[in-house]
Amino acid sequence: MQEKVLVKFLLVTALDKKFVKLWACQETSHIGSMLPPSDLCSIASNIRSNGHDAAILDLRLFADPVGTYVRKLKEYGPDAVILNISTTTANDDFRIVSLTPDPVKKIAFGTHAIAEPGDCFQHGVDFILAGDPEKCIMELADHGLAPDKTRGVISKDTVIEGFKPLYEEDLDHFPLPALDLVDLDRYHTLFVKNRRFSVILGSRGCHFECNFCLMPCLFGAKIRQRSAKNIIDEMKRDFEMFKVRDFVFLDATFNSSESRVFDICEEIDRNKMNFVRWSCNMRVSPVSGALLKAMKRSGCQRIFYGVEDAGLLNEINKNITFEQIKKAFYLTRKHRIEAGAFLMLFPNGAVSEADYTAKIVRLIKEIKADMFQCNVAIPFPGTAMYKKMKNDLSGNWSLYDPNGTCLPYSSPVDLVSVKNSVYLKIALSSPRIVLRTLLTANREDLIYVIKKFIAMIRKGKKGRWKK
Repeated sequence: MQEKVLVKFLLVTALDKKFVKLWACQETSHIGSMLPPSDLCSIASNIRSNGHDAAILDLRLFADPVGTYVRKLKEYGPDAVILNISTTTANDDFRIVSLTPDPVKKIAFGTHAIAEPGDCFQHGVDFILAGDPEKCIMELADHGLAPDKTRGVISKDTVIEGFKPLYEEDLDHFPLPALDLVDLDRYHTLFVKNRRFSVILGSRGCHFECNFCLMPCLFGAKIRQRSAKNIIDEMKRDFEMFKVRDFVFLDATFNSSESRVFDICEEIDRNKMNFVRWSCNMRVSPVSGALLKAMKRSGCQRIFYGVEDAGLLNEINKNITFEQIKKAFYLTRKHRIEAGAFLMLFPNGAVSEADYTAKIVRLIKEIKADMFQCNVAIPFPGTAMYKKMKNDLSGNWSLYDPNGTCLPYSSPVDLVSVKNSVYLKIALSSPRIVLRTLLTANREDLIYVIKKFIAMIRKGKKGRWKK
């Protein structure tokens, strides 16, 4: 029997601290947040549990990320480097790849790697993990980094047509993320005030068909869920070993199964975990008073709902109604949980800049959102929106940022200016939202937001746009 060969992996983040790149999420942070790389922690944990070695290098934490990376390569001597290649960060990700000498293997996962494998191979990537990266990487490691013997791994010689990603049906099989490989005190987000927090992915995949969503690209259309016990085990472990009390669920749709939400709440209550505070993302349907009551009792403090542009719900295949939006926000506030709105601006020639701004501001006020995030719609590779607009898009990946100042497409309305105007008008006319932010925000992120607000005013409330 051939002896198993130890493989050393170095997992690296984005180069710049402005980037949020976590599983399918990708953007520059509009509030200056820096989230822990829980995707890399999960992959690293699986690597170590299978007898190999893993280290995580968060380049965002260093003044000289390039120099730090080069030094780490020499000190650690990895056999392979793993990185999440997103479209927003692709140019920087490819720079990391170019800095990685042979014979170190360059391994990618993430939405851009799956949607644009040719682009990645052209820039020096050796292998792409297609499916759950934790499962795919072990296939590769246990076969001596030989892609021809593995499942779920794409190389330059792979025939892409008909290729099947490799998914794990029972997500409880994965070990808990290796938080010991990162310094949790270095991370922050606006609404977790001066405390350690952890980001949890409790489910994967999405069967909804929103034309801008990347979750199915990364994890498929079938929803796979971790058990309530497995999730609570992670929360208990994080508290006992790392003193974490705040948890951010990154599930695309936390309430894709009402019964599972009830199970999670019951597990928190049964384990007497009254020390936890948590937040999540949900669809506005199904939402009920009973569900929200259970969530509040178990420590839920904040829910973000995907509201997008409520006037274009049919066009973007959101499959919800405005009445459901209003009801969800009303019930959430009634049960003393903060209700946040994710809003998205789409290119629309039928409305002026001023009218579009007024429309979004009215929407925020009508649903009485406690907080909101307004992004410009980006047709990321791998989405239906990208396929529809592909012939009219720029190939400069740095423009593919929902919070950027430039867009990869032409629009009859200056969407960046609309976005900035929405933030300014709400800040100047909604003291309730401003006061809540001032009272609950993390200091570092609050300073960032205030500086950004002042800069927007100095620019005369105008963003800039060009193709």
